[in-house]
Amino acid sequence: MLRFIASVLLFFLPLMGETTLPQLQQELRVALVIANGNYDGTHLEHAVANGRKMRDFLELNNFKVIYAENVNKREFVRLIREFDTAMKPNCLSLFYYNGHAAQLEGENMLIPIASTISTDKHLGYQAIPVDTVSTIMRKAFNRLNIVILDALTPEAFTTGYQPKKQGLAPLKAQQHTHFILSQQPEAATRISDFSERFIDTYHSYPIDIRTGIDYMREHTRGDAQPWAIYDAKERFFFELPARLDVTDAMIWKKVREAHTLETYEAFLREYPRSHYLKDARAAIESVKKELAEAQAHKHRKEEEAKHKAHAEIIVRPPPDITKEPAVKPLDAHQPRNNFSIFNPQRRHSFRQR
Repeated sequence: MLRFIASVLLFFLPLMGETTLPQLQQELRVALVIANGNYDGTHLEHAVANGRKMRDFLELNNFKVIYAENVNKREFVRLIREFDTAMKPNCLSLFYYNGHAAQLEGENMLIPIASTISTDKHLGYQAIPVDTVSTIMRKAFNRLNIVILDALTPEAFTTGYQPKKQGLAPLKAQQHTHFILSQQPEAATRISDFSERFIDTYHSYPIDIRTGIDYMREHTRGDAQPWAIYDAKERFFFELPARLDVTDAMIWKKVREAHTLETYEAFLREYPRSHYLKDARAAIESVKKELAEAQAHKHRKEEEAKHKAHAEIIVRPPPDITKEPAVKPLDAHQPRNNFSIFNPQRRHSFRQR
């Protein structure tokens, strides 16, 4: 059954407009990675450390990386221009930011170091809008743009400015763009291990970026869950698979819909390196438990039916042989049997013979 599901999905992939493997192998990959940690009065050591890890991870996966850390606004703008120049039509572009950020009237603002922000007005002209970066990426006519924000909302930094709303604002869907936030929007942000988990997720297995984020969501609770919005048509793999066919995530979705012991066991055999191995093993135990409970329920129902049928049987008491059978009185109107041997006329007739 699992092979049948895979063959059907594989047949329809070209019709779904999926990017082919040769296209992914030949496309240019360009990334801008900025890590800001050295703020006045606040030092985010994890931001720079995560930025360096992301740079190394992207370079390992054939990205041309433009990297900088602890940049002011002037340097930030220069890096965006360099990023714009490096992008070519139909390439893959990625922007990663780690540092302070805040939302202003529904728009997310990236905060450079050396900022002197004390009001919303200051935030408006001293910070870099995320929409500015994504618009430049979109106008470069890239095949796919990926924006990753592992950002913290400052509770009170520099001159004591505090944003009116906590967390980042949810981003709106854009064509050919994937937006990924390290935590849920409009929730209190905190230092997390998102970047490390992100790298670990894609480093060990060639999976689509959407599959990896879905996996991280399933294994994270509450506001710490990553948030994302995608262009559903575009696929991307950090590590390219040997062949671009049906992914384990597609199969896993169908396997969960089937929810049978046979399909879960087949999934384990066909995808021994999948991120869903633990889920598949847990599902097998769950199905076995369900089958055992169903069998026990069926047995109970059969026993109840037997007892009910036995109770409905009418048990007749055996006859009492100590009592003489009742003699039915002879009806006065019933004629006597003329052929009885006790009939005198009949007896007389025998004598004459």
